[in-house]
Amino acid sequence: MLFTAMAAHSHIKQGVLFDLEHVIAGAPKNLTAKAETVPKGEDITKRIELRHGNFFEEVPASQCYIMGHIIHDWDDEHCLRILGSIRRAIDDVRRRRHGEA
Repeated sequence: MLFTAMAAHSHIKQGVLFDLEHVIAGAPKNLTAKAETVPKGEDITKRIELRHGNFFEEVPASQCYIMGHIIHDWDDEHCLRILGSIRRAIDDVRRRRHGEA
């Protein structure tokens, strides 16, 4: 999903693919395969940063989040933890933009 969004919107300077470590380990191969499906030109994979972690604890700060095949797998308590991680990260971005401590 991230690759498709980045390919369709060249003004997006950077995207972060965030998942568990074993998933991210296979991401370069998958991104390379995706890159072969688009017309030659810009290498979209260079705009995608790969990061691993646990979304129950923390997610990278960003202005936008795309979640595919995630929330439906978890009960309400776990969904609230995931969304809470995202909320905290978005709040951090907002505070930095507005010079708040």
